[in-house]
Amino acid sequence: MEFSWISLALPIAVVFVGGFAQGTVGFGLALVVVPVLGQVNPEWVPGPILLVTLLLSAVIVWREGRDVDRRTLVVPMLGQIIGIGAALIVLGWIAPWTLSILTGSIVLVAVALSSLGLRIQPTPPSLVVAGTLAGFMGTAASIPGPPLALLHQHVSPTHRRGTLAYFFVVGDSISLEGLAWTGRLSLDEIAAGLILFPAAVLGYVGSALLADHLPASLIRRLVLIFSALGAVMLIYKAS
Repeated sequence: MEFSWISLALPIAVVFVGGFAQGTVGFGLALVVVPVLGQVNPEWVPGPILLVTLLLSAVIVWREGRDVDRRTLVVPMLGQIIGIGAALIVLGWIAPWTLSILTGSIVLVAVALSSLGLRIQPTPPSLVVAGTLAGFMGTAASIPGPPLALLHQHVSPTHRRGTLAYFFVVGDSISLEGLAWTGRLSLDEIAAGLILFPAAVLGYVGSALLADHLPASLIRRLVLIFSALGAVMLIYKAS
């Protein structure tokens, strides 16, 4: 993978926007970056972007993880691991597009119900379901955020960012280990992720100056919009 300022201009700009989205609504880096870079240069995904997301999530945990109720993390993290494992197993037996359409449709239904006023409480069953869907969507399409973001749409932006960041650290670590184990994560791809990482941090820092001053109702609408876009993208990629 060769690098030049011209070839890096678009990836850096897109990752900056993705970092801004991640810092504003708690997720969105992969949602913004993957469709663009996947078309421009498939070598940028999934490894480099997973690495960028992992490192940025670690920064968010470091800065904002104190506001997270860690007692609510274990159950959905177990669900996330189950979702990752299930995707790896099931995708070998069933057409990927079938499960992608099913998963995306579930998220769209959840978005619609939330838009109509249904408030999904973070109970153990809902945490398991959200974690499992996130693990599956992350494995199938590199977009794990929507299910967990919907579950935390009514909490403060800081709490949501910190909570989701924990999940991304766990899920992306597992995904990167899987890519490395299967020989699909090269040193060039690691270098690409490290080159893009500062742009994501700058986007996150820029969002920090704005996100906490936005109305909670606007942030919630952005969560719903981004979640719907993630589900639509998953269904589109499967068609």
